[in-house]
Amino acid sequence: MGLRPKVLIEQAATHLLSILKTQGSVLYSSFYDGSEEFNHRLCAGIGISPEDGEWYSAEGLMDNAVAQLERQEVVTIEWLESQLCDGEPDYKITLTAYGRTVLDSGARLSFFDSE
Repeated sequence: MGLRPKVLIEQAATHLLSILKTQGSVLYSSFYDGSEEFNHRLCAGIGISPEDGEWYSAEGLMDNAVAQLERQEVVTIEWLESQLCDGEPDYKITLTAYGRTVLDSGARLSFFDSE
């Protein structure tokens, strides 16, 4: 694992935004519980093979997507008391009003490579 390409981060963001468009918010733990089943489901949502999901870290791609969407004010995150299976705090991802406007307008968002 090393550089996570922006194209894969954008694919993760597209998957996340498709969920947020209907649900409004989602917990990060719905993408990551340390199990192979969750990992394969996330890889399928992102549109990558499980092998690529392991190489690039599918969970890391989603985490990068959330951070880059937050930076663009499309989503907000709220840190929770509950913990993920790796001991890190879980968080709630919520689509902002601005984010809904961006989605409805079809505007293109910006993404960049990340480590």
